[in-house]
Amino acid sequence: AFGYTRRTGALTYGIGMFAQGGMGTDYEATSFLAAGSGAPVRSELGVGNVIFPVAYQVNSNLTVGATLKFMWSSLDMLMAASPAQLGAMVTGGSGALGGAIAGGALSTATWARINFSDDNDFTGAAKSTGFGASLGATYKVNQNLTVGGSYTFKSALDDMKSASSAASLSANPGAAATATFTDNGQITVIDFQMPSVLAIGASWQASPSFLLAADLKYIGWADAMGSFKMRYDSSVMGGSVSFAMPQNWKEQTVLNLGMAWKANDALTLRAGLNIAENPIPDAFVNPLFPATVKDHVTLGLGYQVSKPGDFNMSVTMAPSVSVNSGSGVAISHAQTNWQFMYSHRF
Repeated sequence: AFGYTRRTGALTYGIGMFAQGGMGTDYEATSFLAAGSGAPVRSELGVGNVIFPVAYQVNSNLTVGATLKFMWSSLDMLMAASPAQLGAMVTGGSGALGGAIAGGALSTATWARINFSDDNDFTGAAKSTGFGASLGATYKVNQNLTVGGSYTFKSALDDMKSASSAASLSANPGAAATATFTDNGQITVIDFQMPSVLAIGASWQASPSFLLAADLKYIGWADAMGSFKMRYDSSVMGGSVSFAMPQNWKEQTVLNLGMAWKANDALTLRAGLNIAENPIPDAFVNPLFPATVKDHVTLGLGYQVSKPGDFNMSVTMAPSVSVNSGSGVAISHAQTNWQFMYSHRF
């Protein structure tokens, strides 16, 4: 990640790049999630931004701002399922491939797979780009108290697509040789978006060395994560099959609390607390996308190494959250994240 800002009079503008979010899982070929296919199961989702922010100081108390985002997303997925499970995801089909699925091409198989992956830590086989935007303002109530608010619009990402033959749909032969099924084609992840976020907050300079802050956010997951939809277009047989995995994420309210203490002229210590509910109903949690963590704690420090430069670091710890999915799979998820940053003022 990097960022650059410049102030000219009342106007501040800049450019930055950072990861907005993502998730990923890896399961061995011997895992029950491989459904006996003898191949690993994995997912890798990433969303990033290049941002173009601008802020204008209307007067000594009020500042308004806006950000335009160029966004990208990418996804790898190696998914195995029983033919019955895969069949339950099918929402439609056309051409030779759709007819084969509808005609029971997988009926005697014991496993089926949808695969698309480029095995790169920084990209996914299915990719898209798009745009996003945010608006916000801060108001200095008095010398010590500042309040603010912002609204981030739901993203406008194109559908994620792989190359024309980079995905595969396959199944084992099962009991009958006629059940052998392998095909290559293109995967399209339909209307995957990041949610809208409404936020309000305040900071209070309790003393010259002690700062307190609080934010309340309302995240519109229900509008963005109702269903995970894909279409597979065959480049061998011809035709297509559409799939949908219900997600039914709920809206999420998140409370953030933070504090910073300036220990001396060079050192600042920080701490934060995130309090939230898991937006994913247990019945719809998928082991490939187990985004179930809720609360987390952050610790950080900043150290001014020179007059223009300072170094900051933080660690975020999310305690383990365990749920039982609708298919009876027990899922446990915890995270620890580190961040390091250097800032320089010209």
